[in-house]
Amino acid sequence: DASSSSPIVSFGDRVYCSPPLFIPKERLGDSQVNDVLQCDEDDGYIAVMLYKADTHTSDFVILDAKAMNVQCKMELPVHLPYSFHGEWIQIPSVN
Repeated sequence: DASSSSPIVSFGDRVYCSPPLFIPKERLGDSQVNDVLQCDEDDGYIAVMLYKADTHTSDFVILDAKAMNVQCKMELPVHLPYSFHGEWIQIPSVN
């Protein structure tokens, strides 16, 4: 909704965030992939990679897409290149 405000998530000074990846929640018991299309657009998770410049390390973070709060944070022992990214696709669409 363009008239509502969106939350702003900050991970701190000199922490740089990769482009976010949306991961829809899997509904237990559903057998149709298309059921995901019938849920709210924010019914899922957002995954991001963080680069922490002060320590030259990276974190992998998962946020709840509705509440925009951290659900999981994995501190990696090394840094990943800032351009590291990925994409989620449905298996039936892969040829």
